[in-house]
Amino acid sequence: MIDNEIYHGLDNEWWNTTDGPVAGLHQMNPIRVSYFCERMAQHFAGEPLAPRTAGATHAGRRRLLDVGCGGGILCEAMAQRLPDWDVVGVDISAPSVAVARAHAAAQLSQARQQHDDDQQQQQQQPHQSSPPPSSSPPPSPPPAPHPLSRLSYEVASAYALPFESGTFDCVVMSDVLEHLEDLEAAMDEVARVLRPGGLFVFDTFNRTALSWFLGIFCAQTLFAFLPDHTHVWSLFVKPSELEALFASRAMRLHDTRGLFVFANPLSVLGHLTGLGHVHMHFSFGSSTAVQYFGSATKGQDQLGEGGDGEERGEGLGEEDEDVGWVQVESGQQQQQQQ
Repeated sequence: MIDNEIYHGLDNEWWNTTDGPVAGLHQMNPIRVSYFCERMAQHFAGEPLAPRTAGATHAGRRRLLDVGCGGGILCEAMAQRLPDWDVVGVDISAPSVAVARAHAAAQLSQARQQHDDDQQQQQQQPHQSSPPPSSSPPPSPPPAPHPLSRLSYEVASAYALPFESGTFDCVVMSDVLEHLEDLEAAMDEVARVLRPGGLFVFDTFNRTALSWFLGIFCAQTLFAFLPDHTHVWSLFVKPSELEALFASRAMRLHDTRGLFVFANPLSVLGHLTGLGHVHMHFSFGSSTAVQYFGSATKGQDQLGEGGDGEERGEGLGEEDEDVGWVQVESGQQQQQQQ
């Protein structure tokens, strides 16, 4: 049985980017943010803001929901990249959400203090020409809203999202699908809160012999990179299974892209001997046999309609592929949920 309780006790280790238990997620963050933002830019390019359900707020801005946000690692990065979006993170772990809120608040406070310091420094600089004594300096323009000021968090289950239907333009689940014991119920909620024509982006583990060897045997048993039951192989998800789940919910899978992970062997040795921590390098690959990204769109009116017209990636159909991953030390250190 999968142990999702381990996230409750991470506390500030969520933001230990060097050698903490989720340092791998920090190392993975640039490539997943890059993929998600790329797909969002392609999908929403030139599209006017869609009408929302009656009574919905946030008119004039798009909304992104991160389901399973953990300590906010992905949420903060997405908010920084998408200053015109409202970003909402939800997680069942109240302690993790508390960490996410506190970290975002600290970042906001630091940004405001830096702005005040910059303003004070500018006022203290001598002017080349002194103004007439009777004149007063023009007032400083108000600072632009910080991107993190449009970031919020809620404690909630993926199986019961506390939002009205059709109120999000995009929903993301990163390193979450493989932790869900009722994937159908979670996808029901994703499809419900996603507005017609909206985008769903994700990354997850494939269920293949190679993903068992690397993600379970090597990561949890042989090298103990992760605690036992962090991942359970039976919960890994094949692309074809996701495609069927999407199709039954008026959604269409448009793209899959393999994730290739390489761990420096010397850093692995340091991890095993307690003398260092693992350094991982992430890149896109052609094989989806272990881990993969993907995107799907919700139809405008009926099953199969909507979306951006792209063909599905070549990774679909590779769910039983066990080649192309020669670095055994690769994506095991990938720490689970955000």
